[in-house]
Amino acid sequence: MGMNPNLNIEDEYVENLLKQIQFLSLETKLIKENHSQSKGAGIMALIDKENLPIVDHLLASGEKYKEMRNQLSIKSNDLMFQNL
Repeated sequence: MGMNPNLNIEDEYVENLLKQIQFLSLETKLIKENHSQSKGAGIMALIDKENLPIVDHLLASGEKYKEMRNQLSIKSNDLMFQNL
């Protein structure tokens, strides 16, 4: 069901987690924008403002993972061609 045959199950799981993190980041951004536009506390009063940077950290970690996976894939392909 929507599985990419080129990805193993672990990579697909990580890709899905990264998509969820990106969605949460957009949701957080929207909440921040709505809060700055309205003077009321609203939902922002329920959110621990110290934990909001965690989303940014998770996004950066996800991007680093993608970069490292791509570099590893390139090195793996280079080694495979050298052994031919």
